Amino acid sequence: MAKIVRIFTSSTFTDTKFERNTWMSDAYPRVKAFCQAQGYEFQVVDMRWGVRDEASDDHSTTDLCLRELEMCQKLSTGPNFVSLLSHKYGYRSLPKVIEAEEFDKVFAAVKSDTAKNLLTKWYLRDYNAVPPVYVLSSISKHLPDSISRDKDVSKKLKAKQIWWDESDTMQEALKSAAEQALGEEEAKKYVISVTEKEIEMGLLSVDKAGVESGCAWFRRNIKDIDLVEPSYQLSRYMECLGNEETVKLAQSLLMDLKDRKMQNHLPSDNIIAYSVPWTDKGINPELLEHQKYLKQMSEDFVQKMITMVTKGIEERSPSNSSDPLETECLQHISFCQEKCKNFHGREVTLEAIKLYLSSADQKPLVVHGQSGCGKTSIMAKLAALVPSHCKNNPFKPAVIIRFIGTTPDSSNIRSLLTSIIQQIYTLYNVHFSIPEDIKLLVRKFKSALNLAKDVRPLVILLDSLDQLDLTNNGRSLNWIPRSLPANVKIIVSTLEDETYECFPALQQKIKQPANFVPVPILDKEDVNSIVSSWLSASSRTLTIGQRETLTNAFDTCPIPLFLKLSFDQACKWNSFSSPDEVRLQSTIRDSIDLLFSQLEVKHGKILVSDALGYLTAATNGLSEAELEDILSCDDDVLNDVYVYWTPPIRRLPPLLLVRLRTDLQEYIVERGADDVRVFYWYHRQFIEAARARYCGVEVIQNLHQGLADFFIGKWSNGNKKPCTDRLGNSGLEDRHSSAQPLRHGDKYNLRKLNNLPLHLTMARNLGELKEQCLLCLDFLQTRLLSSSMRNVMSDIQLALQEFPDDYAINMLHDCLQLSKQALVYDVHQLDLQLRDRLGGDQDEGLKRLCEQCNHISRPHLLPDQDILTKPGGQLVYLLSDHSAEVTGLDISMDGKTIVTCAADEEHSVKMWNLEDGTLIKSFNKLGRTPIRVHYIAKDSLILAAYEGDLVKAIQLTGEVAYTVRDISQYWLGGHDKEILVKLMDDTAVMYNTSTGKKKSKVKTKKNLFMSDQIENLVHGVGRYIVVTEIGLYKVTLLDLEKEEFSHWIDVFKPPPKNADDVPNLSVDMVCVSPDEQSFVVSSIVEGDFLFYSTTTLQKTRVMKGNTNDVGQCLLFSPDCKRLAFSNLHNIVVYDLETEERQDILPHLSGITKYTCASWKTLVTLCEEDNGIRVWDITRPEKRTTVKKPLGISVSCYCNLPNRRYVAMAVRTKNENYKLGDVLVYDLVMRKVVRRGAVMDGLPRNMLCIGETEVIIATDTRKIKVVDLNTMTVTRVFEGKLCPYGSKMEIVKDGKELLTLTQGKHGFKTYSIETGKTVNLLHAPPEIRERKHNKFDQYSLTINKTTMACYIEEEGPIVIFDYIKNVCVSVLKMSSRFSTFCGAYLPQDSSYLAVNTYKSFPDPIKQGKMNSLSCIVVYNIQPGKISHWCLDQEYYNMYAKQGVLDNQDSDVDNAILLDDDRLVTSSADLILRVLNIRTGELIKRLEGHTVLPKLVSNHEKSPCFISMANFGEENSLRLWDKESLTCMATYRLDHKIQKVEFCSDGQSLVCMMEDCNLIYWTLVIPGTQSTTMSDCQLTFTGQECDVTLEINNKKDERSDEFDPDDDDDGTSHDDVDNDDDDEEDDDIDFNNFIDDDDQDNEDFDDEDDNNADTDFSENEDDIEDYAAAADDDY
Repeated sequence: MAKIVRIFTSSTFTDTKFERNTWMSDAYPRVKAFCQAQGYEFQVVDMRWGVRDEASDDHSTTDLCLRELEMCQKLSTGPNFVSLLSHKYGYRSLPKVIEAEEFDKVFAAVKSDTAKNLLTKWYLRDYNAVPPVYVLSSISKHLPDSISRDKDVSKKLKAKQIWWDESDTMQEALKSAAEQALGEEEAKKYVISVTEKEIEMGLLSVDKAGVESGCAWFRRNIKDIDLVEPSYQLSRYMECLGNEETVKLAQSLLMDLKDRKMQNHLPSDNIIAYSVPWTDKGINPELLEHQKYLKQMSEDFVQKMITMVTKGIEERSPSNSSDPLETECLQHISFCQEKCKNFHGREVTLEAIKLYLSSADQKPLVVHGQSGCGKTSIMAKLAALVPSHCKNNPFKPAVIIRFIGTTPDSSNIRSLLTSIIQQIYTLYNVHFSIPEDIKLLVRKFKSALNLAKDVRPLVILLDSLDQLDLTNNGRSLNWIPRSLPANVKIIVSTLEDETYECFPALQQKIKQPANFVPVPILDKEDVNSIVSSWLSASSRTLTIGQRETLTNAFDTCPIPLFLKLSFDQACKWNSFSSPDEVRLQSTIRDSIDLLFSQLEVKHGKILVSDALGYLTAATNGLSEAELEDILSCDDDVLNDVYVYWTPPIRRLPPLLLVRLRTDLQEYIVERGADDVRVFYWYHRQFIEAARARYCGVEVIQNLHQGLADFFIGKWSNGNKKPCTDRLGNSGLEDRHSSAQPLRHGDKYNLRKLNNLPLHLTMARNLGELKEQCLLCLDFLQTRLLSSSMRNVMSDIQLALQEFPDDYAINMLHDCLQLSKQALVYDVHQLDLQLRDRLGGDQDEGLKRLCEQCNHISRPHLLPDQDILTKPGGQLVYLLSDHSAEVTGLDISMDGKTIVTCAADEEHSVKMWNLEDGTLIKSFNKLGRTPIRVHYIAKDSLILAAYEGDLVKAIQLTGEVAYTVRDISQYWLGGHDKEILVKLMDDTAVMYNTSTGKKKSKVKTKKNLFMSDQIENLVHGVGRYIVVTEIGLYKVTLLDLEKEEFSHWIDVFKPPPKNADDVPNLSVDMVCVSPDEQSFVVSSIVEGDFLFYSTTTLQKTRVMKGNTNDVGQCLLFSPDCKRLAFSNLHNIVVYDLETEERQDILPHLSGITKYTCASWKTLVTLCEEDNGIRVWDITRPEKRTTVKKPLGISVSCYCNLPNRRYVAMAVRTKNENYKLGDVLVYDLVMRKVVRRGAVMDGLPRNMLCIGETEVIIATDTRKIKVVDLNTMTVTRVFEGKLCPYGSKMEIVKDGKELLTLTQGKHGFKTYSIETGKTVNLLHAPPEIRERKHNKFDQYSLTINKTTMACYIEEEGPIVIFDYIKNVCVSVLKMSSRFSTFCGAYLPQDSSYLAVNTYKSFPDPIKQGKMNSLSCIVVYNIQPGKISHWCLDQEYYNMYAKQGVLDNQDSDVDNAILLDDDRLVTSSADLILRVLNIRTGELIKRLEGHTVLPKLVSNHEKSPCFISMANFGEENSLRLWDKESLTCMATYRLDHKIQKVEFCSDGQSLVCMMEDCNLIYWTLVIPGTQSTTMSDCQLTFTGQECDVTLEINNKKDERSDEFDPDDDDDGTSHDDVDNDDDDEEDDDIDFNNFIDDDDQDNEDFDDEDDNNADTDFSENEDDIEDYAAAADDDY
C-alpha cells in the first residue's frame, strides 16, 4: 500500500467556491505538512474547478471523476472521501455511451420528433464496440465554436447555449422515455446528478467501518434559503430557475439524498454541520459571520483529517495491518496477472526456459532483448507456468517473482534483497534476523538459497534488472550467485544495452551461451492471436479493412511495442470512422509522435509540452502531486489554461492533469522511486521521443530550473511567486506547493536529496547548486546518510562536467576523494573531515561550509591540530572500492584507464577510468586470490595472475579468453605487450598474449638459473627484457625479436670469504628504458645507477645515488629524461641530464607499486592499504600540515600529571639503535621543551612519579629516576631487573614500585623515595619446585591490592595480595587450555578473567572439537573455574556457514570496563561486552572492518576506545560505557601507533607512526569540555637540550647489599649490554607503553604456535580445578 493520503472532494461547483478556496489556501497545506511529518504524501482530488472547454468537450469528465474517486479509495490511508453537499443537487449529464439495445428501446419511446432528431444527430452507432453502442459525439463536432479561442467570445457563448438547449431537450426526452421503456429504477441513471453518483460510490456503497474511517460530510445549512426569491444568484446555491418540474425533481432527489441516505449512513461524528445566514451574495467572505464560519470549517477540516489520518496510520501499522511483505508480493502478483492477460505465442522462448527448469543446470538463466520486445510479458507468463514446467519434480516449487522498479521495495538492491530473503524465510518457515549492511545482506541472500529442499524447490524470477537504481552498485550484479544450490533456479531478464551494466555483468558471470535466451520477433500467427485477444479484452472489434491495416503495419516494424501502439490507435476507430482517420505509422518513433500530437490537440500544446517535458527531464519520474505543484508554478501553462477564466487560487486545475494522465495510462507506469509512488515512461522509446520533442536545448534549462525550484521548496510555506497574466498584469501569488525540508519527521526527503543536485546542475544554476547542495553541510550529510558516497560523488562529478573550472567544487571533489574511505566507514565524520581538510581555505563558499562544520551537535573527537591531508595538491583521486590491500596495478597504453587486483573476498580485478576516477568494471572470483594484473595485447585483454601459478586472460566483457597454468614468474614483452614470457630456472617460454598459444622456448647462456623473484629483478620494454641471475650478481638481456638471451653480464662480484669489511653489492633493481637503448642496474647498498647499452651490453654511465635510499619499482619516465623509484614513503626522481635528485609524492605508508603512462599522471599503491592513489605531478604541491617527526620510532612514553605534557624516548638514527632522545613535549605549544640526548641505549619503559620525574627501565637492567626538567638522573634503585626486563608497576598509592626479581621466580617492591627494596614476594614452594617456575613478566596484571601472573610455558597463574605480601591462590591450568593470552583482574579481586584456549564441540559434525580463544572466569578464593564465556549463537552460526576457520569469535584482546563487565575484541571484528560474574553476553558492538585493539580503560571517562591501525581502517571509535553505543569515530590518514587517556579521562593523546603526537578532546554537546587553558606551565624557560647519561659502567656491577638473591642465570660477561646485538635494542614500542595491552599482545606468537593444539585431551587432569566449569557452555 502506498504511503499516501488521497482525498476526493465532492461538491457542486458554484455554491462551494469559498469553502474550497479556504481549504485550498489554509487547510490543505496544514494537513499536507502533518502527513509529510509522518512520511506520507498528501493529495486532494477536486474536480470541480478549473475545467476548461476541452475537458468537457468529449463528455469524459464524469467517468474521470469516478475513476479518481476509486483511486482515492484504493490508495488512501485514512480519509478518502469528503462531501460538501448543501442545497444544490448538481449537474445531470447525458450518458456518454448507451448500449445499442437499450438505446433502441428508449429511442422508440421518445415521443418528440425534435428530440428524436437531436438524439440521431448527437448519438452515433458504433459497431466496433462489443456489444454495439451509441456514442455521444463531442460538442465541437457539431458546434466547433464551443472550444474557440477567439477573443470575440460571442460565437463561443452562442455555441454553448445551443448545446445546453439541445442537451436539456435530449435529457428530458431520455428521462421520460427511459421511465416508460425501462422502468423507474433502471431509468435513474438518466436522472441522478454527477454529485449523487460520486456520493453513491464514495460513501453510500461503502460499509460502515469504511465510512467511519474514510468519509466525512461538512454539511452547510443556509438559514431560510427556501424563502428567498428565485434569482441568478440564488441559482448558484440551489436549483430554482427553469422548468418547474425539473426544479422540483432536483429538490426532491436532494432531500432524499441528504436526509435519508447520507444522514442515516454516516456516523454523527463524521457529519460536521454549520448554519449560516443568506446574503444577497450568498456566502460572502467579507461578512464577519461568514468569515468566522469559513475559518471554523477550515479548522474543523484540519482536525478531522488529522484524526482520521492518525487512525489510518495506526491501523496500517505492522501490528494491525497486513504484512508489508504480503503487500509487496500481492503488488507483484497483481502486476503479473495483468501482464498475463491476453498473452499469446512465444512457444520457442518458453520451451527453452522449460528445458532449463527441468535440467540440472546450476547457473542462472538470462532472458534478454531490446526494449519493447516483450520480456516482461514472458517473465509474467513464466511465473504462471513454472509449476507445469517443473513437472519432472514431483513436488510443487515455491515461486518468487519481482518486476523490478514497479514498487518502492523493488527499485533498489537493498530493499529488493530484503524482501526476497523475507519471502524465502516465510516459505521455508525459518526465522533469522536480516542485516542492514549491504555486504552482509548479500551473504544472507546467498545463504538463504540453501534453504530450498528437494521437497520444495525454489524458483526466483527477476524481471528488468536494468531498472535497479544505482545505489549500492546493484547493477554490478555481484549479489547474483554464479552457481546455485541444487534445488534453486534463478531466471532474470534485462536489456542488452551496455549502458545499463547488467547484461555485460551477466556475460561475465555466466559463461554458458545456453543460459542466455534471446527474445525473438513475433510471427504472424501470434500477432493475429494477440490482436484478437486484445480486442476481446477491450470489448472492441474492427472492420475487415481496419484489421488489415493494423496487421499490415506490424510487418513494417515487428516489435510488440509497435503493435501495442498501433492497436491503441485502432481502438479509437469507430465503425463509422472515415478512411482518413484510419491511418497508422510505420515506426515506433512515428507512432509515439502521432500520440503526442493528438494529446496536444486534445489537451493543449503548452500543457502537454510542459507536463511531459518536466516528466521526462525528471529522469526518475514524478508523483502526480509533484507534477501538479510544478505546473502550478509554470505561468506559461497557467496563462494558457486561464484563457477566459481565472480561478480563485493560482494553481493548475487537477482535472486537466488527470485527463492527460488517463490518455497516457497505457504508456506510463507507476513505480517506486525514493520511497514515493511516481509515474514515468514505461518504455525507453517514449523517453527518447519525449526528450527529442519536449526537452530541446532551448527549453531544457528552464525545465530543470522549474524542477529545481520545486525540490528546493522555493514557492512553498506561503512564499508567493511573481506572475504576469495574459493581460500583462503583474503580482504575487501563493502557489501552495509542497514544502521540501531535508527530512519529513524522521524520514529522509529522498525526492529532494536525489533530484535537486541534478536539476540545479542541468539548469546551470551554479549559485543555488552551491548554496543549496554542494556547499551546504546539512544537505551533504543528509545525502550521505540517506544514500551513499558514490551518489554524492556522482553529484559533484556531474557539476564538474558543467562547471569544470569552479574552484570550490574542485576543492570539494578533491576533499571528498581524500575522505572517501573515512566516509564509507562512517558518514557522520563528514563535518570533521571537511573542517580539517578545507579549514583555512580563503574561498568564500568553502569558508561558509567550514563555518557550518563548527557547529556539531553530537559527541565527537576534536584534534588539537590539522591532521588530515589537504586537498588541491597533486593527489587527484583516492579510489577505494577494493576491500583489502591492492596487490596488482597496470595502466593502459593511452593512460586513460588502470586495472587493479586485490586479495579481498571477491578476488576482485577492477578497471578504472582515470579521467573521472570512476569504476568501469569489476571482474570477480575468476580464480583464487589475484596477485598481479596487466593489460596485454594492445590493451584488448587483461592478464591476471592468481594463486596456484595460474594466469588468466580476461576479455573486457568479463569472459575468460584463455588460461595458462604453471606460471609462477613471468614478464610481458613486445611493443603492444603481445608476448608473455614465462621465466623459470634457466628457461624462458614465450606465449602469444592474444591467443595464449605457446610460441617458443629459449635457455640462458651457461644454463645459469634466473632469480626466482620477479619484483625489481626483472623488467622489460618492447623488444628487451633484463633478467637477474639467482645469485644477484649478474644480469642477462632477453632479445624477443631474436628469441635469445645475451651472455651474462657481471655487474657485481661476490665479496671474498671472511671479508666482513667489504660491502656485499648485489643487484636490487633493474629497468629497461622506453626507447630500448639502455637498461639500468642498481644496488641498495651503494645506491649508484649503472647504465648499460642494449646493443653493446657495455656499461655507458654511472650515476651516483644516495645510500640512505631503499628503492624499488625502478622506472624511466616515458620520455627517458628521468629515472624514478619508490623509496619507502615517497617517490625519488633523478633528472638524467643534471643528476639532480628530488623527493615527490609523500605517502603515509610504504609505497609498494606505482606506474605511469606519461610524466603527468602517476598511480601508486601502498602497503596494508585498499586505496589506489592517482596523482597529477604537474600540479603544484599541496598545502601540508606535516611536521618534522620527533624521531624514527618510539621506545616508550607516558603522559605526565599536567596533561599538556608527554614524556617519551625516541630513536633518532636508523643506523644506530642506541642513539635517541628523551623528550618532554608540550601539547599546547606543540614543541619539545626538554630534550636529553641518549648515546648509549634508550629506556625500555617509563613511568611517571611526579610533575617532572619519571622512572625508567634502562638498557642495562637498572631502574633509575630522571628529572625531566634538568634531564639528569637523580637516583638509581638497588639491584637489577630480570633479563630484558621492563615490566614495572607503581603500587600503594604511588609509594612503591613492583617488578620481578632478577631470576623471575618472584617479585619485589621498591620504595620509590629511596630506591631500596622493601619486600620480596616468593612463589609457593610447589611452584618453585617445578621445572618451569619463572614468571612471565608480560602476563602481570594488578589492581589496588592484588596481582596475578602466569608461570612461563604452562602455568599455573599465581595470585598475590601484595599489600599483605602473601600468595592468595594458585589457579592451575591443564594442557587443554594452557595457552595464556591475557588476564583481567577486577578491583574487588573476587574473580580473574583469563583469555585462553578451549575445545568446544562442533554443532554440525558430531565428535569434532574446535579450539577457540575465549574467556574463562576463575573464582579466586576457592581457586576454581566459575564459567566459560562463549558467544554460542555466533559460534553455531559460523560453524553452520562453514567459516570457522577464517571467521570466528576468537578473543584477541580485552579490557575491563568495571568489576562486572569485560570487553573483548575478536577475530570476527566484533567487540563483545561480557558480564564476567555470570558469563552473560551483554551486547555485540560492530563497526570495525579490521581487527580492533582496545585502549586501556580510564575510570573518569564516560567512554572506552577501540582503535584500528591497519591501512584498510586507521581509526578511533569511542563507545559509551552506559548505553554501549558508538559515540564518535575518527578515521585518520596517518597510522596510529598508540592511544592513551589523559589524567582527566576527557582527553586523549595519540602517538602516530611518524612519532608525532595528537591531543584529542572529547566534545559532548551540553557538557563542559576540558581545555588546555587551565593547564599551567610546568616546564618554563628555554628548551633544555643536554646529554642524558642513563647507562654507565657502574650499572654492570652487582649491589652488595641487594636482598634480591634470585639468580638470573647470567654471568657478568653475559650481561645484556647490547653492544653487539642490535635486535635486542630495537625493542618493539608496543612492549613498553601500555601494560594492559601488553598482557594481550605479547603472546600472539604463542597463540599462533598453539592454535592447532588439541585441547580435548587430558580432561581428567583438571577435575580438581574445573569442578565448577559450565560444561554446557
